[in-house]
Amino acid sequence: MLNGIFRGLGDTRTPLLWALVFTALNAVLDPFFIFVCGCGAAGAASGTALAQTIACVPLLFALRDKIGLSSTRQLLLPRGGLGALATSLRNYLSAAVLILARTVAKVSAYTVVGREAARLGAVASAAHILCFQLGVVTTQVCESTAIATQTLLAREINAAKPRAAVARHIVARGLQIGGGAAAILSGSTLLGRRRLVTGLTTDPAVQAAMLVVLPAVLAAQVLKGAAYPINGALMGGLDWSAAALSMWLAQLSCVGAVAVWSRRGAVALSLPNLWATFVLLFVVQCVTGLARILSGTGPWKLLYQEEPKEGPTPKA
Repeated sequence: MLNGIFRGLGDTRTPLLWALVFTALNAVLDPFFIFVCGCGAAGAASGTALAQTIACVPLLFALRDKIGLSSTRQLLLPRGGLGALATSLRNYLSAAVLILARTVAKVSAYTVVGREAARLGAVASAAHILCFQLGVVTTQVCESTAIATQTLLAREINAAKPRAAVARHIVARGLQIGGGAAAILSGSTLLGRRRLVTGLTTDPAVQAAMLVVLPAVLAAQVLKGAAYPINGALMGGLDWSAAALSMWLAQLSCVGAVAVWSRRGAVALSLPNLWATFVLLFVVQCVTGLARILSGTGPWKLLYQEEPKEGPTPKA
């Protein structure tokens, strides 16, 4: 939540610095609790929780200073008392409910596909999990592009004099950078796929299953590179209902495709077909999100506004 607040204020540098602190603390505390204290998996959880807490406290003080509050207590109770707090909560919930609905759609699609992969057996389940983890790097790159698109676009739309050309530039560059980075990562993964797969598992059956499904996995990653900045643009334009609707249409398409494969039997419900439903998930996100942005309705009227022409300089 703190990271989201800083992004909303147009500051992505401060949370990055404290994220680096958290990462460094986590790298020290996890091995300490796991090995020195002998806590095992519980030690990993303890180290992570402690590192998060330590990094969170100075972030709270940084937020207090950034918005000019005299005390940290005012972060919880705004000026104006309970009445102002109630108004703030209503405004927050109007957006939070839609974003929560979007998140439920996204997670449920991943869960349904993961469940069906588990039903295919241990080998397919292991291959699916490892392929899913391959997307973590791409996800982080795409997420950073989405955050940048969201922050810059929100800043421009809410400026005193929003500029249509700049808003169009932000959306276009987000798509180019996100999609381009995902394509480069996926292409390099495809070229070194055998070395990568053998580095992730020593089980020959799981390796073979991963190599078969990898083209669909990488196709999904490339589409993810475009879907994330599109969603970032929708968020930056405060178009939360469109973001939620886009994700639910994608979820229904994905889960519906899984249901079709399931009815055709065990032969049709294969791991490549399951990953094809992920490809469909991101295709629908891209198409519906872009359609909303290009519609020129709601907050996207700005993209089609003509820039005022500068007249001749008056003579002295």
